[in-house]
Amino acid sequence: MDTTDVIAILALVVFGLVAGFFVARHSKSRQQILGGPVARALNYAASTLLISMAPTVLTMVIFIHPSPLYVGTIRIPPFVMLIGLVLGMMGSALLLLMVYALLEAPKHSAASLDEDRGWTEQDARSSGL
Repeated sequence: MDTTDVIAILALVVFGLVAGFFVARHSKSRQQILGGPVARALNYAASTLLISMAPTVLTMVIFIHPSPLYVGTIRIPPFVMLIGLVLGMMGSALLLLMVYALLEAPKHSAASLDEDRGWTEQDARSSGL
């Protein structure tokens, strides 16, 4: 592996971690995360993977130039490897978000039940109808 490749990969990691932080923070500001630190970590990891997909492909194409992969006598072109990389990143993010949803769903349903108390007698009296 060339020095340029290592620098490009390190730049991708730093970009993903920094941009993932901002995306996760924006997500948290739009909807509160109630699942605790594990849910926050899953949200951050999924955000990092999703925000890093396009820069990873561009970096691979522009700087790293992957060579074809040979499996036995079958030649797998770099384009197919990049598609596999993107699908792997999307699949990993989807898996993380599914676990995140499993942690968040009970907390959000309990929170919505606490907030929704329905139409009470006090509400009827104060409505002026």
